[in-house]
Amino acid sequence: MRRVKVSNWGSTMSTRENVKIASEIFDEYGASIQNMLRCHGLSEQDAEDIYQNIFVALVRHPPSHDKSLSAYLKTVVRNHVRDFYRRALSRRGFVERYASLQKAVVASKESGDGFDRMEQEHQVMELLEDALPPYMAQVLIERYRHGENIDRIASKLGVEKRSVSRYCCTGLQRLRHLLDRRHS
Repeated sequence: MRRVKVSNWGSTMSTRENVKIASEIFDEYGASIQNMLRCHGLSEQDAEDIYQNIFVALVRHPPSHDKSLSAYLKTVVRNHVRDFYRRALSRRGFVERYASLQKAVVASKESGDGFDRMEQEHQVMELLEDALPPYMAQVLIERYRHGENIDRIASKLGVEKRSVSRYCCTGLQRLRHLLDRRHS
């Protein structure tokens, strides 16, 4: 078995050098990586996507030593497969929540009472402004009343996109909890 030379800790390497190292690793271990992916029961397309993602990950962060490169690659494969399934579950949950919201919208449209819907929206906005911290309420109003995207809200408020996403998520959870208590 040929030894693949990998980077040292703290060394600054160019992208070209990183691509060369990743290519050498894939030349040596590519078949093993594909076999590990097949063992996880992935479709051929999903396995190929993860295989390419692993190559990109190795280019971005080449391994620091060659003591146990095969163990390192097993860990990388396992982590990428876990991330794949985690994202799939997250997408499925999002689609299910979206579908349930769409059913509620269709049901409310079928009831034909647009005025009630407007009144409910007004009550939700009042609750939002009264019960949530101002920054969280502002983010939710920008997002759901004005239809702004996360990037635009972040730049408008001067905060990171991650913070805006967190404010939306937490604010919606609190709002749902308050609405559930109000209707109980």
